[in-house]
Amino acid sequence: MAQFNTTELDFDNIKDNLKDYFKRSGSPFRDWDFDGSGLNNLLDVLAYNTHYNAMNTHVAMNESFLDSAQIRSNVVSRAKLLGYTPTSKTASTADITLVLRRKDDSINSTYVINRGDTFTSTIDDITYTFILLQDSQASVAVNASGIGTFTFSNLLVSQGVLKSRKYGVDNSLTTQKFVIDDPDVDISTLLVKVYDTPNASSYNIYNRFTDFTSGLTGSSLIYYLEENYAGKYEIHFGNNSIGKQPGNQSVVELDFLSTRGPEANDATAFAHNGGADTTVDGTSTIIVNSKSAGGSEVEDIESIRFNAPLSFIAQNRAVTSDDYQTLVKQAFGAIDSISVWGGETNNPPQFGKAFISVKPTGALTLTREEKNSITSALQSKRVLSIEPVVVDPEYTYLFFNVLFKYNSSFTSLTQSQMETKVRNLLTSFNESQLQNFDGVFRYSQLLREIDSSDTAILNSTVRVYVYKDLLLTQGSTITHKLDFDMELFDENPSQSIIQSSSWKYNNVDYYFADEAGEVGQSTRNIYIYSLVENVKTKVVNSVGTLNVLTGEMSINNSTVPLTQAVETIRFEVSPNSNDIVSRRNTLLRIDVPKTSVSGEIDSAAVSGSVSDSYNTYSTRSDGGVISSNSSSVTTDQGSTSSSNTSNSSTNTGY
Repeated sequence: MAQFNTTELDFDNIKDNLKDYFKRSGSPFRDWDFDGSGLNNLLDVLAYNTHYNAMNTHVAMNESFLDSAQIRSNVVSRAKLLGYTPTSKTASTADITLVLRRKDDSINSTYVINRGDTFTSTIDDITYTFILLQDSQASVAVNASGIGTFTFSNLLVSQGVLKSRKYGVDNSLTTQKFVIDDPDVDISTLLVKVYDTPNASSYNIYNRFTDFTSGLTGSSLIYYLEENYAGKYEIHFGNNSIGKQPGNQSVVELDFLSTRGPEANDATAFAHNGGADTTVDGTSTIIVNSKSAGGSEVEDIESIRFNAPLSFIAQNRAVTSDDYQTLVKQAFGAIDSISVWGGETNNPPQFGKAFISVKPTGALTLTREEKNSITSALQSKRVLSIEPVVVDPEYTYLFFNVLFKYNSSFTSLTQSQMETKVRNLLTSFNESQLQNFDGVFRYSQLLREIDSSDTAILNSTVRVYVYKDLLLTQGSTITHKLDFDMELFDENPSQSIIQSSSWKYNNVDYYFADEAGEVGQSTRNIYIYSLVENVKTKVVNSVGTLNVLTGEMSINNSTVPLTQAVETIRFEVSPNSNDIVSRRNTLLRIDVPKTSVSGEIDSAAVSGSVSDSYNTYSTRSDGGVISSNSSSVTTDQGSTSSSNTSNSSTNTGY
């Protein structure tokens, strides 16, 4: 007897199974024409019905599991079972200093700017409003001319508009939830107020429930937050067992910031919208301490799928590095990459500490306030003897001399257009393959990307160089360290290994360089040289040392002649290996504008024969010397012109 395949999902196979069943031995329908119009239509109906039921059952089962669910409401529902609430949009925040001038006839010694004060900034011809979320007070400072000013330092202003929603409490409902109907809400700014009566002027502030604590009772002023099936956030209160239930006829007011998220990142200039009053004359000066950053979109499905199980495993405590990563992501959602390592593996070791480094969305480093918020969020969850320390990422910049040959018969692009295409590829490679902690720049992978970017490209060579910046402070006695964390190229005894950008002191150019020595010398001394009319002169002996095997460098700051209070010095080196690894808090980035890209028509491919003047590229024909704004690129048998319009710092040469 024919049997149905109950797991079949394909329509045609289901229909064939039905035909086989009706044509089985002993069936009264075995001699019928099942391809006739009447029976064929009936079979279609049966097959469609079976197909729909099978697919619905299949999808329903898939949507029951976090790993396979595709509908957001189902993913959120599965995550809720693990105690995880997706993060909302987050507002882009800037750190500014505001200086207001006091009126000449005012005698007030203090001044307060209130929550809700607004600032504006324009990005790409679009004006964004930034809000002060906390009151701030400053005392007057009077200068020698008798002018008084109020200086508000380190104000945090967040992009968005303050909104408010009010709801009446009706305890006759089995479960009453209060929905925030704004899809642009930043939940981290939510303020929940409860008035005992509709006409009350005073209120109680309820705090978000995050975990069970010993002091949690039926009278605790807490609320619960979750995302509902429509993708909107909603809050509800306790039942007087875990958390206080607001009384009947009381009023719940929800204040929050509605934000445009990442659109407002990178604001660098602000205007204060406050005017004159009895104390200040309306004149304001704004200093931007850090540009706006941290704005992000609502957490997407894949992020929820990844973070929810980790949050459950962490159980709201920080023990392992994964625990720290999960808790930091919950406290601060706008994160591109995060690295956590124990103090015992730090260089130098610092036992009893857990180091955390974050690459925020839309910025290179976290602001001071963002670091403080992460540290505060971890305080109650850390192991007692472990101190969390948030440190900035260290950036190691890569730049290249890219040389490639192509067959002009296979493309209609000009040489300049081919070079632009390769340069654009470097930009996308930078975004997709790098800028993650614990990442690796793989040389062969980049070559493969270049060679496959256009069918006309026949071969390519990439010469790899690295630079890092060091901040030197005038008069400081601190010994500064700079660690490339790689072995440096050292096969040319007549050349220095490092090369720095120059700075001026008494109108003379100075730069750092190690003294050329024998190949294989593991440690070299670093000196300061002057450069006058292309003549270099050693002016300061041994201001530091360079470890060739590890790339670690130290500079005695007190011996460096500086004119400016702070001087940024760029150090460039050639790595001994073209594969470069980032460890701990190091991030790799390609400096595309500083990179030289040079294409050349392959004469052998075009003419069909190799001439005596055919050039080949060597990996290090420069002997390890870094090309300064490469005006030409050396090959084994000559040189080819390059049009690098780099905006790199001035290199002094050796």
